Formats: sequence, structure tokens, C-alpha cells
Amino acid sequence: MALYCSAAGTLGQDLSAVLQVVGSSPGAVIALPPGGGDGALLTDAFGFPAGTVLDISAIPAGALLGLGEPAPAPSLRRDNIDRDRETANSFGGVQLCDDDDGDGVCNQEDYCAGTPAQSIVLPSGCHLSRHAPLELVGVFFDFNGANLRPESYEILDRVVALLLQQSDVVAEIGGHTDARGDSQQNLQLSRDRAKAVYDYLVKRGIAAYRLTYKGYGSSQPVAPNRLADGSDNADGRARNRRVDMRVLSDLEDLQKSQR
Repeated sequence: MALYCSAAGTLGQDLSAVLQVVGSSPGAVIALPPGGGDGALLTDAFGFPAGTVLDISAIPAGALLGLGEPAPAPSLRRDNIDRDRETANSFGGVQLCDDDDGDGVCNQEDYCAGTPAQSIVLPSGCHLSRHAPLELVGVFFDFNGANLRPESYEILDRVVALLLQQSDVVAEIGGHTDARGDSQQNLQLSRDRAKAVYDYLVKRGIAAYRLTYKGYGSSQPVAPNRLADGSDNADGRARNRRVDMRVLSDLEDLQKSQR
């Protein structure tokens, strides 16, 4: 059996709540996972010893408490800071943080505040814009190769959804490298990586005439490859190894140019 809570009178909507474990180390809290419309469940899967007392004062007035069957823990998503750090910012579709523009990304993680309401965005909070390239953070390749790694698929599937929503956009996928190594090899590698992303998006249903791809090598850095003292800047080089997407035109412009 398991303790669960759900928002009173709200069918199918889970309640967002955090429970403090009494007597635990400072900051030890339990975030309730989603319960599939039955309410969020707290189960013995957390490994609490018998007799553990939970402070449920964080649960808003009007919540219902009861017993139910265990539910799976919340799925985690990458937060676009680095490939190893993962966070869960919502439970049962309820945001646990401030999100002023309503795009599902917490303010503190939103690099593009003020996106239009109901826009599909990447975990960075950004969507396709004519003003700046959209960096596809979270797209990874084999070392020194252009084979997409499986952990890239989640981000690329979000790009597919974004392109389907912004259906009038014609976009370029750009590949970029750092400045280490042979410049011509870097140029080819960046092109191959951009093409790999292009191929994935087309395979997932984006019309090929809406996309193009190009490799830029190390010609468009977003960070210095070396520090002011001339030493290697590993963090800067990592930022420069990227794939981005920029708006070239809309379909109406494309159709006019083909007449």
C-alpha cells in the first residue's frame, strides 16, 4: 500500500507537492511522482524504514489523502546544462517552479524568456526565430565521427515537433567544430554532422524541401578556443562543437523564388 494525494475535484490532474522526511538530514525532501490520473503516489520504493513519519504540511488545503498502489517514479529529462545532470521540473504535468512565459521551462533554466504562448520549445526554452540560430543542445555524436548517439533522439524528436508546429519555416542545419585539428577535416566533419541531423529529421517526417544543411568547421565560434594567456580553453572548445538551426525563409518566400 502507498500514501497518495490528488487535487480535490480535479479529475485526472496530479497534485504537485513535496514532503519533508521528519528527522532526515537538512534538505531531504520527497517529490511526489505522477499517479496516472489517480493522484501522485508515495511508495515504499523510496526505502523508508518502518515507522517513518512524513510531514505533509506542504500539501495544499483541499488535497485528498488515501491509500493506493505504487506508481512509477517521474521520468527525468536533461536540463541542457551538461549531459550528465538530470532534473525533474514537473510532476503529473504540474510545474514545480516559476515559468513566466508558460513554455514548460523554469525561469532559471529559460534562455529565451518571452516565447509566444503555446510554443513548442527545446529544454533551453528556445524555439526557432529569425533573430538568432537555435542551438540544439543535447545532440551528441561518436568521438570524431558523425554517427548520432541514441541520447540525441529525445532532443531531435522535440525539434521535429517544433518544425511541425512552425510549419511555414525553411531552416538550415549548421554543423560547427572547435579549432583543434586540421581545418579541412573539421569542415568535413561539421558538414557530416549537420547532414546526420538533417537525415534524422527527414526520416521523422519533415519535408526535405524545408531543410538544408551546411558545415562551418571552426569559422563561427561562440566561445574562445584559447584563454587570454594562450592556454587551452576546454570549456570554450566544447561550446564550439555544436549543431544549430537557423531560419532561412518561410515557405511563401521559397515558393516565390521558384516561380
